[in-house]
Amino acid sequence: MPVDVIWENDANTLVRLDISGKWGWVELRRAVEEVIAEIGDQPYHCVMNYVAGVSVPVDLLSIGRQTTAIAPPSLKTVVSVIGRNMLLKTLGDAYHTFYGNRQRNIRFFTVSTLQDAYLVLEREGVTAAARLRTNQDAS
Repeated sequence: MPVDVIWENDANTLVRLDISGKWGWVELRRAVEEVIAEIGDQPYHCVMNYVAGVSVPVDLLSIGRQTTAIAPPSLKTVVSVIGRNMLLKTLGDAYHTFYGNRQRNIRFFTVSTLQDAYLVLEREGVTAAARLRTNQDAS
């Protein structure tokens, strides 16, 4: 699947979306709807992990806008892991400029590695992230 949903803890408060290969709005919407159905009204945090070699849809800004529009108020943090993909970084910066303020309750971050994502989440007070970062450090 181009967009895989991975729950990072048993409480379902931290989800990682691994995005790989060729993907678009249909695949991302399916994953987001799966997450929303699972969490209900519970506050949660999301890591958008763009796996190395991922294709970048031509309508990525539109996909970001549509995703923000369906995001529930219970989504508190989004950390995008983009590696060294400068196109994703540039488009992410444009997204934050154009659409990021539409969901004032969501904090957005962009990092290069999954480990950096867990560090950001840990600083933001997401306790599950500290355990995950520790597990990655050990491997």
